Amino acid sequence: MLTVTEDAKELLGMVLYSCNVSDPEVALRLLPGTSEELDLMLDKENEDDEVVMHSGRKVLLVGQEVLSPYAAMTIARGTEEEGGGLVALVE
Repeated sequence: MLTVTEDAKELLGMVLYSCNVSDPEVALRLLPGTSEELDLMLDKENEDDEVVMHSGRKVLLVGQEVLSPYAAMTIARGTEEEGGGLVALVE
């Protein structure tokens, strides 16, 4: 199960805006990264993706390769001490 907090959705929307992404079919994709980190890249939706919407726009795409190892994942906005970026909390 994937949960994305509202403040994380807002941050993702701001990132898309700052990257001048005008194609509504393009969103940020969450990818496995190195060690305990996840990466983001611009991409289009695949058939088996979980799609996260914000203000009527796709902002995040998450494939099963990211979700399947976990019972649940929550994407949230980190605190200022954490750098204010995104954090993934998994079970």
